[in-house]
Amino acid sequence: MISNPKVLSVTGIGVDKLKLDALRKRPVQVRGMQRVTDVLDGCERLLRTKRIEDISIEEIANEAKIQIGSLYHFFPDKTAVIITMLERVLAEEGETFKLRPDDDALNFREYLAALEVRMTSIWRSHSSSLDLYFAFRTHPLIWEMTLESRRQTAEQIAIKLIQIYPMLTRQRALQQGSTISMTMGVLIDNLEYLPPDSQESLRREVFTMLSQYVGYTI
Repeated sequence: MISNPKVLSVTGIGVDKLKLDALRKRPVQVRGMQRVTDVLDGCERLLRTKRIEDISIEEIANEAKIQIGSLYHFFPDKTAVIITMLERVLAEEGETFKLRPDDDALNFREYLAALEVRMTSIWRSHSSSLDLYFAFRTHPLIWEMTLESRRQTAEQIAIKLIQIYPMLTRQRALQQGSTISMTMGVLIDNLEYLPPDSQESLRREVFTMLSQYVGYTI
């Protein structure tokens, strides 16, 4: 069991919350958790200025300010660093869908707007990892994590949908939750490339489409 869950990443998810299946050895003490966290944070900092293929495992260790042997104690190779880093990104994205006290008073469109803000914040904080996700998403571990993340987000959205539309069955709410989460992801991907006026137009169209979709299928 993890002895202390308080070692966090720069964006707030502790490594104790992750499966860490790509690691050679799972950390069980605070010092080990901190080393794993430092490696992940260090790799993300390097990615802000370099391509992953130009980053060596030695550079990651130097950026994390740990000995190379300490890195290899937990990570078998650079791919394991990447997989674990992406696992953390997916976990943090998943946190954005969990209902918060303020969400209780939101109608459907307000809820979508809140999701957009949260998701955008996470992906901007991990902007250097976006290309890596698309490059590694077919890796068995990343694909498994992605499917699990989609399942969890569908469940969280379903809770909110049933709160707003009590006549929804759980099965239908889960189906809608899955569609909404994927649609919101596509929206955020496209907003990044549009000028402000076009962003608002696209946002309005997507929110209208999702509102009609939910309303039509109740």
